[in-house]
Amino acid sequence: MQDLKNKIVDFAKKESTFCCLAIGWLFFAIILPIICINGKYHLFVKNDGDLRFTGWALVGLLILFIGLYALCSYIIDAYSVKYRTWVKLLKGFQRIILPLLILFFMCGIINSNIDKIENLLLEIIISESVAIIINPFPYFVYKHKNADTREVYGLNGKD
Repeated sequence: MQDLKNKIVDFAKKESTFCCLAIGWLFFAIILPIICINGKYHLFVKNDGDLRFTGWALVGLLILFIGLYALCSYIIDAYSVKYRTWVKLLKGFQRIILPLLILFFMCGIINSNIDKIENLLLEIIISESVAIIINPFPYFVYKHKNADTREVYGLNGKD
């Protein structure tokens, strides 16, 4: 078991591997669930020339919100050892603006299409399970926190 863990950590250490895993995580955690919902239930409907959200857009917004919130958390955790203005701004966006945006859109979208959600949740659970398995961000956070901590204490900077 330890050998498998070491292989996964060595695999995740490579920069190109990180980019591939990060893109895969974004795809499986955010994009694929929204595509699945849109393919079956049409998140957006054109009505008399106007584009309007259906009740399923609410589910898509929730997935987008959770994915963006998680992504912001990973980035904040990776760079928050030292004070950085852009980290402060990202925290404000994550904790204040993003929830207010989702609430704003939810108010206009809430509908009575709840009975179809059960089938869709199973597909989303499968997609999110794959995203959890390939998630490269915990190691990314560890690596950057460790490097910043070493730099703060004068221990030769990078890991």
